[in-house]
Amino acid sequence: MQKNSPQMGNLKDEISLFEIVHKLIASKKLIITITLLITILSSIYSYQKAPVYKSFALIEIGRYGQHKQTLIEPAPSLIRDLMINFAHKQNELINITSFEDKLIRIHTELTSSVKSEKLINEIIEYIENRHTYLQKSNAHQAKNYLSNIITNKILTINNALPQIDLKIKSLNAIINIDEANLKILKSNFVLFQQRLAQPPTPDQVIYSYKNQLLDLNNQHKSLQQEKVNLQLQLKLLEGNNLEYFEIFKLLPEKDSLEELFFNELHLESLLHQKYTNSRLIGEIQTNALNPKHKTNILFSFILGIFFSSFIVFINEFVKTIRKDYAQ
Repeated sequence: MQKNSPQMGNLKDEISLFEIVHKLIASKKLIITITLLITILSSIYSYQKAPVYKSFALIEIGRYGQHKQTLIEPAPSLIRDLMINFAHKQNELINITSFEDKLIRIHTELTSSVKSEKLINEIIEYIENRHTYLQKSNAHQAKNYLSNIITNKILTINNALPQIDLKIKSLNAIINIDEANLKILKSNFVLFQQRLAQPPTPDQVIYSYKNQLLDLNNQHKSLQQEKVNLQLQLKLLEGNNLEYFEIFKLLPEKDSLEELFFNELHLESLLHQKYTNSRLIGEIQTNALNPKHKTNILFSFILGIFFSSFIVFINEFVKTIRKDYAQ
């Protein structure tokens, strides 16, 4: 059995390479035609393609609270809403990302600079209106929350007052009976002296009852005054009085109610709309993305050469198969 020497293998490789180059040269007309066709079509498309304008805007999310540290809306929530309402409704590219969780960046790529800036302005206006609505909604919820608590407290006072009145009435009756019994007892000196020897004395008992009665009357008066103050606050809330908080500061119950309500819900800022709305930082920047015509033409030329060469190889491969099949 004859073995092929390394020299024979190298010779076959050289012959194969020579044949490939020969076939490419023989098909130069086809290669040049396909390459020129692809290059011309790509050039026409590149020069006729409308320019793209990229716009950029940076928006700061509004805040509220005593020190304006609470965001009106978290950045991820706002981005999701914007993507639903804008990105999915546009045929052009819109990219919205967050920065430091308090800023959002908007990028648009449209075929018109006017449309690009108009779209960003629409997004900014949408954010401002959305956050104004959220702020008013929060204030409305805060007022309802405070109104419900005040109403419940008034109801508690209304339930407590009849019970205090009943206790006052009972104590008055007891005091009247004890005072009448004391007068009868004082008419009998011996019995009166014997009773004085047994503490507490009738006068001490009556005095104790009167102190209890005084405490109940003060409690009744305090609850009545608290009820009047609460009714005033409720009236101011229901009337949507913008000076509510200033008047609220002057009420006797202000400290306890402020501790109860304001620390939980930031009502001071919500009722007074003390917040900064979302706003555009700086200006909208728009730049034209100039198409790279020379790069596109060069790329299409190289692509044309490879594609036409591939067609030549495929054509030769098909011819070889047919020739082998014919034999």
